[in-house]
Amino acid sequence: MSHDAAQIRRPETVHGSLFRTLCSVCLALSFSLFYSCARKPALTGLSVTENATRFEIEVNGRRRGGAMHVPPLYDGTRPYSLVFVLHGASGTGASMRKTASFDAMAEDLEFIMVYPDGKNRRWESPDDTAFFDSMISEFQKKYSIDSARIYAAGHSAGAIKAYQLAACLPGKFAAIAPVAGCVFSDAPRDDLEPVSVLHIHSRNDEDVPFDGVGEWNMLSAQDSVEFWKRVNGVSDGPVIFYDAHGIEGTVWKGERCDTASLFYPAAGHQWPRLASDMIADFFYNHPPRPSRIRMRSESLPVAFGFGSAVELECELENAESVEKVSYFSNGSLVGSVESKPWAFQWTPAVRGVHRLSAKAYLNDGSAASSTLNPFVLITAPASGGAAAGGNASMIPAAGAVSTKAEEEQYEARYAVDGDFFTRWSSGWTDDQSLTVDLGSVHTVSGATLVWETAYAKRYAIEVSADGESWSLAFEKNGGEGGIESVEFSPVPARYLRIRGMARSSEWGYSLWELFVHGE
Repeated sequence: MSHDAAQIRRPETVHGSLFRTLCSVCLALSFSLFYSCARKPALTGLSVTENATRFEIEVNGRRRGGAMHVPPLYDGTRPYSLVFVLHGASGTGASMRKTASFDAMAEDLEFIMVYPDGKNRRWESPDDTAFFDSMISEFQKKYSIDSARIYAAGHSAGAIKAYQLAACLPGKFAAIAPVAGCVFSDAPRDDLEPVSVLHIHSRNDEDVPFDGVGEWNMLSAQDSVEFWKRVNGVSDGPVIFYDAHGIEGTVWKGERCDTASLFYPAAGHQWPRLASDMIADFFYNHPPRPSRIRMRSESLPVAFGFGSAVELECELENAESVEKVSYFSNGSLVGSVESKPWAFQWTPAVRGVHRLSAKAYLNDGSAASSTLNPFVLITAPASGGAAAGGNASMIPAAGAVSTKAEEEQYEARYAVDGDFFTRWSSGWTDDQSLTVDLGSVHTVSGATLVWETAYAKRYAIEVSADGESWSLAFEKNGGEGGIESVEFSPVPARYLRIRGMARSSEWGYSLWELFVHGE
């Protein structure tokens, strides 16, 4: 959930129509300076602090900065891509860093991530263009940056700023990815340089409507895409690159740059599921690389038992140029193959969540990393162990209830339905819980929690045989969200309860999926 979304999620605090009017006025004011391209004098000075997680830079005599992430393996021996991710109105670079979760992919894809702070948490300063111009220059001085691979993504007001930067800093960006933000009808149209664009939007967005806002001179999402299709000189018809869960991904090829859209049916004004993965894939492959590699995730189980083997496979473009394919789990090499069909039998040595990836080494000395990478969960094997087929010890849920759901579409059952595009979301207080019914008593030994943005900083896992008498199985203080896989001493139980005690945000607790481990 974004702060932009949160600003309209409590209409009971202000009369509905007045509230919407106030939101419109605020957004209109925040957008009023977005297409001012005036530049200020040259800027100098970049300071990187806090173990390369914060930076500051001088802009017209003032210090501005934000959050950042440099992959630990960066050593300056080869150029990395530079990726800016812009927060929405009232956000910060640090909050955007948590929301977008690009850092986990940065190591594999050799991205240096920068999450700048808007002035006064907005993107309406006349210094903004100079701020980005200076950041590009100064980061290139401090780090080895591929000047052909500089990118900008943004949410809401940050998305609109990304569109503005593509126009006001011609030739600087290889691609942009605006999320829930559109082009203004009075944006400059002449002499624009082609830039690859991936526009992401939800059809039910109420803050920045999919169909545009006439009184703001804001084009619709579709017209924003058409605007950049004309700039980019589309030469080929549309190609569908994603079609699932009602999400439509389409790309139009241009001579130099591509234009793409990813439209969601009902993601609201949030940073939607899969957005970061799709953006990372789009950026990494624009401009095109000598080869492209993708792991075959459809052949992988979501979970399997410790001690059993699974075959890792990939698809390759220009496979004749490939000399070797290496496979990785959580960034660590697990094996390599040097001939077709480029498949590898992997027997994991560690339980828990494994993020899988692959890299193709080419005969010209370059390498291509996989994108849209899957994860698998390795648990204790079911009875009989690996010899019995290595099935994962996953206990299916018979049902789930919670203390309170934020809305009907976020009921408890969506946390155990096996669908990573539905979720449970609680009420907006600390004392909330989700209880899973396993149907009968099992030996329970752990759980995996796939958190949405609204995760728990402190939570407990409790178990019960009868739903009345509960015992503590696990407690965590200092949760960081994402995917958490925990184990505890085996205990007989029919019910497992996640009890939230401290939230990470103003919202409640939200889980995409919950898996229970045991027999």
